[in-house]
Amino acid sequence: MSLARSVAAIRRSFFGLSVFLILFVPVILHSVLNIALSPVLSGSMRPVFNPGDLLITKEIPATQLHVGDVVVLRNGVDYSLFSHRVIKITRKDNKMFLTTRGDANPEADFGQVEINLGQNVPKGIGHIPWIGRIIVYFSDHKASLIADILILLAAGYGLMRVLTPRKKREATTAEGQETDAD
Repeated sequence: MSLARSVAAIRRSFFGLSVFLILFVPVILHSVLNIALSPVLSGSMRPVFNPGDLLITKEIPATQLHVGDVVVLRNGVDYSLFSHRVIKITRKDNKMFLTTRGDANPEADFGQVEINLGQNVPKGIGHIPWIGRIIVYFSDHKASLIADILILLAAGYGLMRVLTPRKKREATTAEGQETDAD
C-alpha cells in the first residue's frame, strides 16, 4: 500500500470518526447519562463562565439541589434558558422555589423559579471554554440552514460509503485512474 493510499485511508477514517463524534456523542450523552450541553450566552456568570463557554449539565432530582449549585432554568417571561447559581431554596407543599443570581449580578433574579419535587433539573458539572460559540452561531437561522445542509451531505456521503461495497469503490477508483492516464 502506498503512502498516498495510507494517508487517504486515515483521512476517511478521521472524517467518519469526526462526523460520529459531532452528531452522535451529544445524543448518547443525553439519552444514556442525562448529560447535556448548553452554551453560555451572557456575562452574568463571570468570572466562572464567560459568554461562548459550553456548560456541561447533568439532570438530577430537584431534591438533590443545594445552595451554590449552578442550574439551567427556563425564564418565565420568554421561556429562554439561562444558567445561574442557586442562592436560596424554599420548600412548600410538593414544590421548591429557587432564588437564583448570576455571579456577576449585584442582585438576585426577579422572582423565584417554581419546581416540582419530582422534577429533574439540569445542574452544571463543568464547562468547556469557547466551544459554545459554535452552537450559538449555528442556532442563527441562516447558519442553521447551512449546518443542516452540511450535516445532510455528510450523512449522505457516510451512508454511500457504508452501502457501496469496498471492492466496487476500488474498481471505480482504478477505472478513473486508468482513464486519467490515457
